[in-house]
Amino acid sequence: MTPKNLVALIARVEDGVVSNLVGKEVLGFMLDEGKDADTIIKEKGLAQVSDDSALLFIIDEVIAQNPAVVEQIKIRQT
Repeated sequence: MTPKNLVALIARVEDGVVSNLVGKEVLGFMLDEGKDADTIIKEKGLAQVSDDSALLFIIDEVIAQNPAVVEQIKIRQT
């Protein structure tokens, strides 16, 4: 691993691209695989999603795919 690659990883954590915890995971992959942070983040889909519309889309999909769980939650809340 080069100092430049380590600096890039730290920048991704500071920029909020990945969390501190995921940053540690990326560091492990960097050491094991010899790839840079951006490549690992992209290949493994580790970037944080902070776009509200993207999150709402994912939530809608999860709800649509789990109607039985949704009903269980509705029953518990009444």
